Amino acid sequence: MITVNCPQPSITVIVPVYNCHRFLKQAVDSVLQQPFQNIDLILVDDGSTDGSSLLCDRIAQTSDRIRVIHKENGGVSSARNAGIAVAEGRYINFMDSDDKLSPDTLSSVYQYFITIDDRADLVSIPIYFFEKKEQPHRLNYKFASNKNLLVDLNQKYSFVQLSAASAFFKREVLTPDFFSTTLRYAEDARAIMGLFLKNPIYGIVPQARYDYRCRESMNSA
Repeated sequence: MITVNCPQPSITVIVPVYNCHRFLKQAVDSVLQQPFQNIDLILVDDGSTDGSSLLCDRIAQTSDRIRVIHKENGGVSSARNAGIAVAEGRYINFMDSDDKLSPDTLSSVYQYFITIDDRADLVSIPIYFFEKKEQPHRLNYKFASNKNLLVDLNQKYSFVQLSAASAFFKREVLTPDFFSTTLRYAEDARAIMGLFLKNPIYGIVPQARYDYRCRESMNSA
């Protein structure tokens, strides 16, 4: 693992990396080129075999805001948990290594999250698909007001949040085993529902955007 000394970040973006050499640089650039700079980026190489491991190290040499963890392959939950263990940001995101964040995502999320920090443990942003298909996610109806809002699931029970990648979490609510390593699918939903059972209130930020790559090969989980 490469470690650096840097100021306490406001946001940590944890990126599990497994055989994603082709797309990784684009994902990283979408984070580092944000106007909001008080961040660190943790690339968790989950035993890649396609050159992604070396690429992580090369990318890390370009910025002191990047850290790299190399580990044996254990799946996305294991990789995310490894990132949680060393994350320092006040808020945490789990971007996939072939996706992107819109340019003002981090500033928009941070500026709203700090105003609701005492009420919500999570902030959600809309998902838009790109590459093989280009369209909004079917759950984006909860962003229709185009305003930052607090959602109470006891009242808006259809405003479900299933994706960890399109959410930002308070670091203090994340545990070292936050994501179940026994699940191959739905690990996001299980982890998020666990939070909502304790606190059913979360924030939404329509101005931000999570771009989810639907690969031409359609081999994404």
